This record gives sequence, C-alpha cells and structure tokens, in this order.
Amino acid sequence: MKQFIIKLFRELEKICEGIINSFENNYYQIFRGGIFLIGVSLAGLSQTMPVLLDHEQYAMELKYEFEEKSNVNLADAECEDFKTLYKECKLGKYKVNVVSSTIELLNTLISFLFFIGVSMIPFSILGYVIKVTSENSNADRTVDADTNA
Repeated sequence: MKQFIIKLFRELEKICEGIINSFENNYYQIFRGGIFLIGVSLAGLSQTMPVLLDHEQYAMELKYEFEEKSNVNLADAECEDFKTLYKECKLGKYKVNVVSSTIELLNTLISFLFFIGVSMIPFSILGYVIKVTSENSNADRTVDADTNA
C-alpha cells in the first residue's frame, strides 16, 4: 500500500511539473487566449443582444395584448379555453418561451466564455512569474559558478 501511495504522489508530481512547465513556456499564449475569449464574449453580447431584445419586445407585446384582451395572465392561461384568442394565446406563449430560453442560453454561454477568459489571465501571470523567477535563479547560479571558478 505504501508503494502505491508513493507511486501516486510521484505521478501527481509529474503532472504538476508538466502543468507548471506549460504555464512557464506558454504564458503569452494563455494571456492571448484569455483576452480573445473575453473579447468574443463581449462582442457576442454586443452583437446578439440587440436582436434578441427586439424579439423579446415583440414577444412581450403579444403577451400583454393577450392579457389585455382576456384579463388573464398568459402563464396561467389555458389556450383551449379562449376560442377567439386561441392563436394569440399560443403564439404569445411560444414567443415568450423561445425568447426567454434563448436569452438564458446566450447569457450562460457568454458568462462561461467570459469566466474562462478571465480565469486564464491569472494563469498567464503565474507562468510569467515562474519564468522570471526561474531565469533569475539560473542567472544567480551562473554568477555563483563564475565566482567559484
């Protein structure tokens, strides 16, 4: 059992060293990737939200028009009970449902991209710090070796 635990920790050490080496060697690409994902999320937000808001406005108009004519909340309405307003009821429910789920999906996607992009920035900073400190320690070793010779 002891050998298994030692092997496990050695494998974890190799994985951590690989991750640290990756941060150290690729900190610039990680930073660029983070900035790119932040930009994509902001561009996605600015490009798609006006269109979705137009659709949401139309869905809300249908909803309020139905509620005004029937004096019943659209969410609580059974469309089969309204023979003359059946079309408005079904269309209003459909539009409100589609628009709300689409906006929720878009917000989730944009939040995810923004979160991943923002979380990549500290990892790139960590990689830069590791690289600078390792270069400084290598330079110190070289100076010590030169003074000892």
